[in-house]
Amino acid sequence: MSDTPSHPLKKRQREERSPEANTDGTNAQISGDGGSSTKRVKITPDVPTDVTNAEQNASPVTEDPNVELHETFAGTLKSFLEAVVAGDFKLTPWVDNLMNTVKEKEELVAKKKEFTTEEKNTIRSIFNVIWKRDEAEKEDPVEARTPGVIAAVWNEAKTNASEENPLIPTFLKRCLQRKRLAENGTVLTCAAALLLDLSCTIDDCCFCEYVRKNCKKEVATPFGSCLITEDEAELRQLSCFGDYVFDESREIIDIKNWARGEWERSTHTLSIGGESGSGKTRAALQCANFYRGKHTELKQDDVLTVYIKVSAEGTKHWNEHVEEKDEETKKGAKIMRVMYEQNDAECKSRHVTYQSTAFLEECIKNSATDGVALRKLRAAQCHDWVCSVINQIVRCPSGMKSKNKFKAAFIVLDEIGSCPWIYKAVNGVSTDREYISKCFRGDTSFAEEVRFVCATTASESLFRDMCSTPGTFYAITMKPWLNLYEKLLLNLIEINNFSAVLKHLQKNIFFDKLVQNRRCCVLAVKNIRTLMSTVNPASSTAAAMNARFKALKGENKEEMSEVKRRQTLFNPLDEESAYAVAGFPVGVVAAEFKTLNGTAGLNAAEAQTIVAKGIRAFLCCEGKELENVFSGFPKNPLEHGLLDCRTEPQKDGTRRVTISVSASQQVMAATAYSGGAIFTCSVSSGAFETFSTSLLSTYLSGYSNSKTQI
Repeated sequence: MSDTPSHPLKKRQREERSPEANTDGTNAQISGDGGSSTKRVKITPDVPTDVTNAEQNASPVTEDPNVELHETFAGTLKSFLEAVVAGDFKLTPWVDNLMNTVKEKEELVAKKKEFTTEEKNTIRSIFNVIWKRDEAEKEDPVEARTPGVIAAVWNEAKTNASEENPLIPTFLKRCLQRKRLAENGTVLTCAAALLLDLSCTIDDCCFCEYVRKNCKKEVATPFGSCLITEDEAELRQLSCFGDYVFDESREIIDIKNWARGEWERSTHTLSIGGESGSGKTRAALQCANFYRGKHTELKQDDVLTVYIKVSAEGTKHWNEHVEEKDEETKKGAKIMRVMYEQNDAECKSRHVTYQSTAFLEECIKNSATDGVALRKLRAAQCHDWVCSVINQIVRCPSGMKSKNKFKAAFIVLDEIGSCPWIYKAVNGVSTDREYISKCFRGDTSFAEEVRFVCATTASESLFRDMCSTPGTFYAITMKPWLNLYEKLLLNLIEINNFSAVLKHLQKNIFFDKLVQNRRCCVLAVKNIRTLMSTVNPASSTAAAMNARFKALKGENKEEMSEVKRRQTLFNPLDEESAYAVAGFPVGVVAAEFKTLNGTAGLNAAEAQTIVAKGIRAFLCCEGKELENVFSGFPKNPLEHGLLDCRTEPQKDGTRRVTISVSASQQVMAATAYSGGAIFTCSVSSGAFETFSTSLLSTYLSGYSNSKTQI
């Protein structure tokens, strides 16, 4: 964090206020509720995964070593809902700071007119904790008051507070319509803080300044900007995932040029594709650094990066208020209503209402004359979705109003292939009035320029299929980089007499192909570093064996301990042994890699089946369908990164479609998709080529329409 004085609400950065509610209006049961019959909501707080020795970091306010991890709305709510009301409940610093702030304000103002359904369920959960029910009240429902009522009740209770009418109990009793309250002062104080934060504008401040104050510098610094994200743990891991080296590959140069505004086309949106581990997300997050490289006068606080991992849930987003935003959105909504009413029963069975992005996409596809209004509505809905995600993460009390704006904001949408309508919305024509970047004005104008970076394992053909404006479309595909392994080895100061061994490792073709994938390369170097701490290459095998025998028989305990710790590996001049040993890191890296990419949820048999069926579909597909050959697959091999598809325009106007399997995925197949190192330790000549040929031949023979064996 910076050295500026701490803001009283500084710890309120990550808040997920709204628990998931059941459709029947009741709340789901929370684990660990002490057997209470009251139904509550299970909320998972954002707890950093790398926090250790918590007992040494107890909060000075609570003397509870775990409280420091929960200084957010979501964390406080979780501990509140799990509290035993009759027990010793401790307040978090978040509650203490908020209550001190509201008591100093003359009057609180409601931040909105109505609560969302999720917020209403949260309020009911809070009331269920503090309501001391008697036998006759056990089944009585709980009413969630409006924000305006809660603000007014607080202001009145504060004005008339006295010994006979203490502020917090009076406030809560009136909110709960004179019901009896639990007799625990700290529980009641926490409940009041949660209700006020949900209902009222606590502090009027500039959105950008609020982000700057609350930004966790230790996570954001590697990316050269302030940072907004709901995946802090993942970015923390990504920022320390291997050493940064100067990458002079063509793809990185193109990304750098785009970030600096040196492209003549696609200046507002950049699409980065590539297989899992290709470095696309890490490259996307470096855009702020690239931008500041050109604008050297800018500081970290002048640029913003927003990282959002997109999921299929985004497809369900629809805000009916956006329909009334302006004349164009009203027109677009009217067109949708008319088209919905004119559609047949089959369409209405697919779409329960016209108010969905899925039906909007259908309208855009089928409308010959009203595309502009419909695309404007889509851009407005996407803008609303982006702002809602940002607001949910930041929870700035005054919304997104800003004075001292960021010079540039890079909104990184990771795995955007899972939500095509969002990708289409951010790839509108930049000269059209419906382009999404132009939506960030007024109350949502927090940067002088807003730019989008879309990253996904989707191949270029999937990008093109998702894109609504192919005329301006341009995607960067991250390719294997051959020099990363050597550059990372230069950072290993411990290599010493391992240099000869490390040279031989690359002669194992499986190892050499695997380390061309950036993530696999980093994992391989990490495993090599571990290997070097436990083994001792010997220049003479016989001499090493004699020395080890003498040491084990000797009386020097330190020497014996060192011999046992560092086992003799092999003669570094023995290429065959080095080749074989290289296969073991390949198996380890393949297993680690599988847990981090699109095949993580697939077992070995599933992955092999998907690849085989993919090859069959490709062989049987008509030429005009090749770009979308896998579109009907339940599990698309392109989205899982098992296959890659590249399209290239030809001089005669046709398009060439290339389906390929990356080198790293061939190595994954050789290890049975982390099921075991089958071929990787083989010392026979041409093992990689032999395996790849036999595997492909098996697939082709099994799925070719011809009866002839291939």
